Order: sequence, then structure tokens, then C-alpha cells
Amino acid sequence: MDSQDESSITEFIASLRVSTECVTCLVRFGRVFIGVGQLTLVIGLSLSTGVWPIWLLGAGGLLGVAGMGLPDKLRLYQPVFHLNALWLASLGGVTLTLT
Repeated sequence: MDSQDESSITEFIASLRVSTECVTCLVRFGRVFIGVGQLTLVIGLSLSTGVWPIWLLGAGGLLGVAGMGLPDKLRLYQPVFHLNALWLASLGGVTLTLT
């Protein structure tokens, strides 16, 4: 077996690491597009002829803006992510009761 010294192994492993800038950019754009989509949905629902609860539309708008405006820190965005899931479940429940 051909053994190499530790410094050459460390240099080789460092050369394999990929920059995380691309991944960070994709995650940030994903959050922004989800926020824009949520705002668009809220605006569309508020302009529709259906009677939607104002708390549901207000919460959706706030979550959309929060998703777009938060800095790129997972600990800050994680509650917004879970609240988005709760909001979507509430929207589904209200939609089923209105139809």
C-alpha cells in the first residue's frame, strides 16, 4: 500500500470541497419565490368572489412577506416554514368548508 503524508491528504480533500455559494443562492431564491407565490395566492383569493376569512388572508400575506424578508438564517426561517404548513392546512380546511 502506498501511504501519503497527512498534509497531501488534507490538501486533496480540501480541493474536493465545493463552494456553498450556489446552494445558499438556490435556498434563498426558493424562499423568495414561495413568499411571492403565497402573496399572489392571497391577492387572488381576496379579489375572488368567495368569502374568505380576513384572518386567513392576513396571516398568509404576513407569512409571504416574512419568508421574503428574513435573512438567510435557518433558525429564523424555521418557524415561518412550519407556520406556512399550518396556513396551507387551514386554507385547505376553509376551502373544503366553503365549497
